[in-house]
Amino acid sequence: MSKKTTAAAALGTVSVLAAVVAFFADVTTIADFFDDSDTTEQPATNVDSGSSGQVPEQFLGAWGGTVPRSIYTYSITVTITPGPTGTKVADVRYGPCGGWWSLQTASQDQLRVVEVLTSGHQYCVDRATIELSLQPDGTMRFQAASTQYAGVLRRA
Repeated sequence: MSKKTTAAAALGTVSVLAAVVAFFADVTTIADFFDDSDTTEQPATNVDSGSSGQVPEQFLGAWGGTVPRSIYTYSITVTITPGPTGTKVADVRYGPCGGWWSLQTASQDQLRVVEVLTSGHQYCVDRATIELSLQPDGTMRFQAASTQYAGVLRRA
């Protein structure tokens, strides 16, 4: 094997290893990666004091945007509907994952929801807490509380 061929093979191996490490960095635990349990049950509520317990009108409707991950970016679409804490208040889809959100807390400019996956368990974290904040420019900030993943959503 020539030095060029050996160097190219080594570079290719390093690239593949870097991609694998980056992919697994997105997985909270190895159990999350292999978990494909049924997640159709509603999560328990957790209402903070001062929370209205309902989704405010300014959050309702269809939103879209992107959420960058370590080696790729997901497009996200979500439709938020009215509802009290502890109930399904949104359908969400991003990348290979989909599911719904259950309301935990609500204020006039912030929501905290728990994401329940119905597809993509091998790629995304089930039962993640998501914080949504309305911004002065009319956008909504998306932040996964257990990770560094965040994005900006706009009305669709």
